[in-house]
Amino acid sequence: MKSVSMMMLVMLVMVAVAAADDCDVPMTDITFGGFAAHKTETFEECKALCRDIEQCEAVVYQTWGLLNKQCSLKNTGLLQFRIPNPFTKAAFKPCLTLEGPCPAMQYKESRLVCKPCPAGTYSKAGARKCSPCYKQLDNTRMSDIPAGDGTSFEKAAAACVQDDKCGGVACERRKGADRCYVATGSRYQKHKKWYSHLKEC
Repeated sequence: MKSVSMMMLVMLVMVAVAAADDCDVPMTDITFGGFAAHKTETFEECKALCRDIEQCEAVVYQTWGLLNKQCSLKNTGLLQFRIPNPFTKAAFKPCLTLEGPCPAMQYKESRLVCKPCPAGTYSKAGARKCSPCYKQLDNTRMSDIPAGDGTSFEKAAAACVQDDKCGGVACERRKGADRCYVATGSRYQKHKKWYSHLKEC
């Protein structure tokens, strides 16, 4: 009877693992490779610890027993294997990284996909959607812009959101691709070859 019960347990583990993605692999442990352990209230907090650590490639989270809620950070390699364990769950990069928050100027299109915010909208790091940020004024040029070749609107807008002194983005109409500049302050003047986006976020 014991051997039958063990076989059934192993089969259940295999079915559960097969149905999961690498962001949440139930009843799974990893041999060796642990370099740090922390107590976290949730599996999500455990995965968040791993995201920003280059050395960390996977986590194992205890779900029962004396080590309940222990989060083990793992650096996988040749001697590390996934093994069945009914009292742990695991997550692996790159999945747990993709599942995490989006950087500034991006939004969460789906659980694992971040997409750039559409022109004229913005988001701060970790936001799940983009919000209107700039009011466009045609035929205007913001007064205080730096010298140089400029950049795309997306890059200039991202820099402006992070800069408290930025009052908007000024863009020069050019053949091929327009060039945009981060402007200090919000003063502007009429100019036919330019258009501006006043910062409202």
